[in-house]
Amino acid sequence: MSQAEPPEPLAVVSEGEPVRSLTSKLVRFPIVGALSSAVYAASTWFYIARLGLGSSAATFAGYATAIPFSFFAHRSFTFGSRGAVGVEIKRFALVHAAGMLVAWLSMRASQVLGLHYAVGIVTAVLLVPLVSFVVLNRWVFRTNARPLPGR
Repeated sequence: MSQAEPPEPLAVVSEGEPVRSLTSKLVRFPIVGALSSAVYAASTWFYIARLGLGSSAATFAGYATAIPFSFFAHRSFTFGSRGAVGVEIKRFALVHAAGMLVAWLSMRASQVLGLHYAVGIVTAVLLVPLVSFVVLNRWVFRTNARPLPGR
């Protein structure tokens, strides 16, 4: 009687590196997202309340403050990417340029509606991650995984 061997992974990113499952990414993403959102919210508040920047300028500055942390944390922790850093940085920058626009529009809408700037911050913190996960997973940090030979 032969012993059953453990199944091999269906795909590899590079030698010895299994592809992260969607479940793993979905669990890890909000951890990094919450930390990135906290950096965004705290820095935006700081730029407004302590440095006296206008809410629009503070929104951009707060978002820009959170981007480097977010890139490296998502690249390594969430998606476990081993792709070309230069390509990923450019794509990540495009995704977050769109995120900055959403953050600015959220802040602008709160101003136009006469709401406190915190409403703009919270709106951006909720909207940006929803779209970002899909785009980061499908385009920015996608793996070029191929089935293992013989599978």
